[in-house]
Amino acid sequence: MPKACVVLKPEAAGTAAELEAYCRQNLAAYKVPRLIELRTELPKTASGKIQRFLLRQRASAPVTTGPRPTTLEGVPPARSP
Repeated sequence: MPKACVVLKPEAAGTAAELEAYCRQNLAAYKVPRLIELRTELPKTASGKIQRFLLRQRASAPVTTGPRPTTLEGVPPARSP
């Protein structure tokens, strides 16, 4: 799925939701990115070109947020019908 990787200027402040709202107001519907990822920097070559293949690799890598739980501790009970 296409994603926009955005680096804000140091003096700029904003969120991905604000950027999406701006895009919806100023772009055709088919041009509005489905996902917006705010980043601190983009991977670049020594000559300053963006390494898009690294962004694609990172986007296709599975997301991990920590170790998988081995118990149900802290999980709310299932709702009964």
